[in-house]
Amino acid sequence: MDSGDQAGSTDLTHVIPSAPAEVNFDGKRISWEYGDDLGECTTLPGGFELAGEDEIAGYEVVLEPDDDELSKFKFTIRVPPEVNEVVVPKAYLRSLGDDTPLKVEIGAIEARPDGSFGNQTFSEEDGFCAARNQKKCEVEEEED
Repeated sequence: MDSGDQAGSTDLTHVIPSAPAEVNFDGKRISWEYGDDLGECTTLPGGFELAGEDEIAGYEVVLEPDDDELSKFKFTIRVPPEVNEVVVPKAYLRSLGDDTPLKVEIGAIEARPDGSFGNQTFSEEDGFCAARNQKKCEVEEEED
């Protein structure tokens, strides 16, 4: 394998997709809505604009154990822009155990004019667990 200089190029845009909103996991399905801003912790930089809902190429959905030992065992899927809900396989959830804490990340992916994927904006929600009944989840409050 050669280890010489490499070069490449990409088109940069000033269009950023909105962060998905109303992210939820009910113990079976992950759902979300198209957002209208960049989320709780970010503001739109000057000179940038939000991508319209019709400019979203798809969503990346990640369900991940909120546990250092299990965090590498993620459920990840990319779906078309008209999808706003995915069913998590029962076998995946059973493999973790009901009391395993989970977090959900949904990424909105901007469509580029050439059909490729562009900028992404993610929303993250935690406080879920692998139980089918989310009322069984014990949420530990972080102390300041």
